[in-house]
Amino acid sequence: MDDDDVSMAEETIQDDIVNRAGYEDDAPTEHRRLYLVTLKGLHGITGSNYQASYVVATDPTSAYEKVREYLDKHDIGFPRDRAMDSIKTVADTNPYGGCDTLFFM
Repeated sequence: MDDDDVSMAEETIQDDIVNRAGYEDDAPTEHRRLYLVTLKGLHGITGSNYQASYVVATDPTSAYEKVREYLDKHDIGFPRDRAMDSIKTVADTNPYGGCDTLFFM
């Protein structure tokens, strides 16, 4: 196996890891945070608590957008119930990110 084959194999492995993790191409270099997104309504609908959701995202806005997109797509609750009540940073992949709790992906 020459150097080109080794380099190609390393790139293939890295691409596979990125694809399995669901990252975008540039995401492994970004730190991620775990957010608790709380909505104004949707508590206890159909046995699921959609009011509180844990989301991995790069920023609070993206975290809320992921929740809202899911609820809108599946037509869960009324629009007023899907409104954000609060977002709390629970953990961070960056040890210097300002959050006391570290998590690993």
